[in-house]
Amino acid sequence: MGTGILVAVAVLTLAVAWARLGLDAILLDGASTLDKYHETDFATCDQFTERTSAIPPRSAELARNWSPKFQSGLLVCDFGSNDPTAQYVSLDVYWHGPRNTESGAKRTAGLFTGFSFRGKDHSPVGLDFADQARWLPGSNRESCGVLFLDHNALFSIDYTPANPDRNTQTCRTQLRTIARTLHTAAQPR
Repeated sequence: MGTGILVAVAVLTLAVAWARLGLDAILLDGASTLDKYHETDFATCDQFTERTSAIPPRSAELARNWSPKFQSGLLVCDFGSNDPTAQYVSLDVYWHGPRNTESGAKRTAGLFTGFSFRGKDHSPVGLDFADQARWLPGSNRESCGVLFLDHNALFSIDYTPANPDRNTQTCRTQLRTIARTLHTAAQPR
C-alpha cells in the first residue's frame, strides 16, 4: 500500500513539473529552463537595423538558415556600405535548439569553446549581459572583434569604425556599445 502511494505521488509530481516546465525541460540534460532563441523568432538583418540606430542602416543578409534535422541556425549580416571610410559591422549568429538529450545552450557553449581559440587576448570584455565573451582579432588592422555567448546563441561581431585611428581600446569601446544594442535587438519578441 505504501509503495502505491509513493508511485502516485511521484507520477503527480512529474505531471505538475511537465505542466509547468514542458516536456523538453524535464527530458533534456541540464535544461532547467527552455532555450531562449528559436528558429522561428530570431531577428532578420533588416529587423536589426529597424530596432537599433547604433549600426549603419544599410544591411545585407548574406545567409539565413535553420536546419530542423540538426536543430541549428545561422544568420550572417553585413551593415554598412562599400565606402572604406564609413562604419562597417559584420554579425554572425549561430544558435541551437535541443537535440537528443542535450539542450541548445549546452551545444552552443561547446561551439563558443571551439570558436574562442581564435582569440588570444584574455582581457575582460565587459559585456555583463553575456554568459561568456572573448575578444577576437579584427578582420583587418583597423577593426576589432568580439565573440559572446547568450544562452543558446553565439554572436560574433567584427567592427570597423568610420575614420579608424588604429587604437584598439577606442575600437573596443565602440564595439561594446554595438554588441549591447545588437544583443537587445536580437531578443525574442
